[in-house]
Amino acid sequence: MRFEQSLSLYRDANDRRGVVRALHHLGRATGRRGEEERAVSLMEESLALARAMGASRAIEMRIGLAECLRDLGEILTRTERAGEAASRIRESLAEYLALGERGGFDAERGIARCRATLASPGT
Repeated sequence: MRFEQSLSLYRDANDRRGVVRALHHLGRATGRRGEEERAVSLMEESLALARAMGASRAIEMRIGLAECLRDLGEILTRTERAGEAASRIRESLAEYLALGERGGFDAERGIARCRATLASPGT
């Protein structure tokens, strides 16, 4: 799989930002294949690394963090872990809102997706 190869290359190059992105994208792809528990594990690893790197500093990293939180929440919804899902999505929404105008369209779209997910039954 392309994302697994990317992850391996980023790890070999000691590119932590690349590892964060590859883990997030691999987690999202894995979740789409129905492997929710593995996807959750990959997303949580991505979040932990992003936070350890100080993701709150760069706008690009904050958007990535918010996207990962939102995607993780959506995957948790499918695993019937509604409480965890809602918590992650609320955390994502807070990140997007804190970005404000600096987050541009990505933040606006993220806010809309978070609010829609929180309003849907099962979250």
